[in-house]
Amino acid sequence: MEGEIQFNLVTFNEIIGGWAKYGMVDKVERYWMAMMMYNLNPDCQTFCHLIAALRRDGRMEDAIDTFMKMEELGCIPNTSFYNVMICNFISVKDLEEAINWYRRMLDKNCNPDANTFKTLIMAFLKARRVSYALEFFDKMIVNGITPSTRMITDFIELLCNFGPPYAAMMIYKRARKVECEVSLKGGCC
Repeated sequence: MEGEIQFNLVTFNEIIGGWAKYGMVDKVERYWMAMMMYNLNPDCQTFCHLIAALRRDGRMEDAIDTFMKMEELGCIPNTSFYNVMICNFISVKDLEEAINWYRRMLDKNCNPDANTFKTLIMAFLKARRVSYALEFFDKMIVNGITPSTRMITDFIELLCNFGPPYAAMMIYKRARKVECEVSLKGGCC
C-alpha cells in the first residue's frame, strides 16, 4: 500500500475520518500513530475526527478531554469542532449540554453556521420542545443564515407528524418572510 499512495496529512485525515464515522477508535488510534511515524502532526481536522470517533464509541468524557487538550496543542476550535460537540451531546440525549456548547461557541466568538442551527432545531423538534426550535429558527434568521428548502421541509414535516400545526405554519411564514424557497410537495399538514 505504501508504494501506491502518497501518505500526507490529507491522506491520513481521510482514512482516520472514515474509521471515525464507524466509531472505530482502535483504527483511528492505529492510523494516528502511523501518521506520527511519518513525522506528520495531527491538525484540527484530525482532532475533529478523533472526537467524533470517541463519541460514537460511547467515550464522551474522552471526547471532552480531547477537545480541551487540542487547544493546548495549538489547535483553535472552529465552528466544525463545536458542531461535533453539539452533535455528541444531542446523540446522548443531553440537550442542555448541547445548548451549553452552543453558548461556549458564542463566548469564543465562533459563529454558528447553518449546520449548527439545523442540528439544534431538529433535536428540539424531535424532543418536542417546539418553543426552543422556534427560538433557534429565529436566531438563525437573525444571524443572516437563510435555511435551505430541504431544511424548511424537514422542519415542517417533523412538526406535521406530531403537531402542533400552528408551529409548522409559523416556520412556513417566517421562511417566506425572508424569501426562502419552500417546497410545495413536502410538509403538508
